Parts: sequence; structure tokens; C-alpha cells
Amino acid sequence: TKKTVASLIDITPMKRLNNLLKATSEINELVARENTPEKVLKAVCDKLTSIFGAVVTSVMEGEKLRVVKVRGTEFDLLEETINECPASLKAVEGRKVKMSLEELTCNKCTSKPHKYVLAIPLLHEKIHGVVLFHSDSEFNNEEVALLEKLSENIAFALSSYKIRQDRKRAIEQLTANLIAFDRSADRLRNPLAAIIGAIELKEELGSEKIMEIVDEQAKKILEELNRLRKEELNTFRLTEEIINPM
Repeated sequence: TKKTVASLIDITPMKRLNNLLKATSEINELVARENTPEKVLKAVCDKLTSIFGAVVTSVMEGEKLRVVKVRGTEFDLLEETINECPASLKAVEGRKVKMSLEELTCNKCTSKPHKYVLAIPLLHEKIHGVVLFHSDSEFNNEEVALLEKLSENIAFALSSYKIRQDRKRAIEQLTANLIAFDRSADRLRNPLAAIIGAIELKEELGSEKIMEIVDEQAKKILEELNRLRKEELNTFRLTEEIINPM
């Protein structure tokens, strides 16, 4: 009996590690082909909750974390407390964090706290988010190494998604600019033609009428130039976001 118990103690961590290897492999395949970040983060929860007690994925929005998916615990609680969680706060600084129930100063995120929490930042050039793992068994070094590598892959993918999204926005803005410039040519040409025509007929129209026409058409030109300026500012802001991302 003692031998059987000892065997179970040895086998259980190995089984969990094998399950984790399989799950991380499946998630990495999804990362390689999926173009929607939130689908990847939801898959992390779905596939890893069967191995650990609870999994929470979140992304950075501004200076705050936004919960994407929760499995194994209450979503509403996490949504309210994710930015107060001691483990999350340390992970946002770019550090992997392992904590036990005795070390945690906050148990608000779940009504039934697990014994151990592991927080890993999604870090590639900047913090893209945090993944929280809750477990009643301690995380061993092999598990942590696998989860860190998975998090690196996800962070790289999130960075790539943003680059592709920014490129798409840039192309859309440039297309909008070309259309705007084409339309502006007509909008500027017509008022200028009216002004030139009025000047050519100055003897028939008289100075007062010419000034009235010039004033009216000049306002149309100014309105069009302001519209072009707005598109120029949009392009400038987009370029700044791509070249100097926050």
C-alpha cells in the first residue's frame, strides 16, 4: 500500500506535466494561425483550467488590466479586483510571481481561494497583459518554464496582431487621404474659377459685387483646407502611434 501511494505521488505531477505539454502545444498551434487575440486568450483558459484550478487572462488597456476570460472562478469578482491583485500588480511590472495562500494579502478574486497563484506577464517589448493560474498543487519548475514560454509566444503574437492592425489602419487612412485629395481638387478648383471669372468681369459687376463673390468663395476654400488639415492630423497621429507606440 505504501508503495502504491508513493507511486501515485510520483505519477500525478508527471501526468499534470504531460497534460500541460499537450495543452501548450495545442495553444501554440492556435497562436500561429489565429488572427484574433481574444480567441487565443480564451483558449488558454479553456485548455488549462482542466490542469489547474482556475485560469484568468487579461490584457492591458491604458494603464489598467481588462479581464478577457475566466475559467474556474467568478468573472465578476475578477473584473473588479484584477487591478488590486498583489500577484497581478507585480506581474504588470514585468516579473513572474509565485505566491502561496499564506503570502497573499488579498483573497477577493475568488470565494474559494486556491493554495497557490502564479502570475506571468505577457511581455514582448512591453506588457500586453497578465495570465493568472490558480492551483491547489504547487507549481514546479518544469510547469513554470512551459507557462513562461507559452506566455512569451502569446505576447509576441499580440505584438504582431497590433502591428498588422496598425498597418491596416495606415492603409485605410492613406486611401481616405487619396479620396479626400481627389475631391478637394474639385472643391478648390470651382471657387477659384468663380473668383477668376468675377475679376475678369470687374467692369460689368463692380467692385462691391466682386468682393462679395471673393469673400463667399474664399470661405469655401478655407472650409476645404480645414477638412484637409483634419485628415492630415489623423494621418500624423496614426504615424506617431505606429512609430512610437506607448
